[in-house]
Formats: sequence, C-alpha cells, structure tokens
Amino acid sequence: MGVKFISGFRGYDNAKQGIRRSVHAGAELTSGNTVLNPSQAFDSQACFVYLNGAMLREGNSGAGGDYVLTGTSTITFNVAVAAADVVEVISYNFANPTLPETMIETNTTISAAQSTEHATAVTGASYAQATDTITKTGAFTNNSVGDVISVTTSPTSNSLAVGRYRIKTKTDANNVILEGMDYSALTFSADSAS
Repeated sequence: MGVKFISGFRGYDNAKQGIRRSVHAGAELTSGNTVLNPSQAFDSQACFVYLNGAMLREGNSGAGGDYVLTGTSTITFNVAVAAADVVEVISYNFANPTLPETMIETNTTISAAQSTEHATAVTGASYAQATDTITKTGAFTNNSVGDVISVTTSPTSNSLAVGRYRIKTKTDANNVILEGMDYSALTFSADSAS
C-alpha cells in the first residue's frame, strides 16, 4: 500500500502541503482570556486547536463546541482559558501545482471602465437558428470570443431561450455565433426576429 498524503497528492512532485503551527500561553489571550490571534494565519477549513494537548471541537457552546474561528486570524473560545494553559494552533496550507497560484483564492475588482465596456444591453436583435447567430447593428463592438451573453427575453417558441450563452465566434461587430455555457452546440429549431 502506497504512502498517503493529507492533500491527496504524492509528495514534492505534486501538491505541497505546508503546516502552520503556533503555540501560545493562555495569558496571551485578550478579552478576558477568550480571544486569540495566532502568530500564524490559518486556513479555517483545515485548522485544529489544542488546549494543553487535547484537541478542541469547533463550534459555539450551544452546539457543544469549544471555540469559533473568524476569518484567518481570530479564535474565540467559548470559555475563558487559564493564564497557565497552553494553546496550540495547527493549520494546513495546501498548494496545488495543478492550478496556477494566481487562480487560488483571488478576488478581482472590476474598474468602472471595464464595467462600462461589458455592460452592453441589446434590444431587438435577431436570432438565426441554422447558424446560432445573433445579429444587431453595432451591438457587439465591445464583446469577444468567450464572453457570456445573457438572454432575458425569448418571444418566439422553439427559438433562443432565456438563459446564458457563450460567444463561440465573433463574425463582426454586428454578428456573434453562440454556444452553450458548457461549449455545447445549440439545438433551437426556430428563428427569432427580436
């Protein structure tokens, strides 16, 4: 039987796992010896807290828990910890080389210019089912292949339905060919004039 790793991957040639560990005296806690801000930030999905060597249970006291995690840096104990007690916090920081680091827990703020560029509302476009093409003069100037089109009204039976579609091909600023969000071909059988 092979060696198993916490991350589910093999060793150094696949996912790396970093252990974050910090040890604190009970006297370091604030707010009446109930709040701890560990020296190492933790991943709340893989964090273990020990008091004098005994593993504690996460959750509020009503649910039988011993502590509550807030964000990545605050542990609030349900009962005050004695000044002489020892609190140990262990967390695992998983790094998966399958995904670029830039894809892991990244938030992107969209600028006003980007919002304006992609906020193109189209009214009165026509849909041709034979080619899965939407046509509207100048309506797709700011759109690119891969952008998502959200259809909010579908006036014709068996034609382009309300939903989200991806631009497969941009013929020009007036015409785009659509596909499903899962890159599948559309199967509508009727054209729509608007």
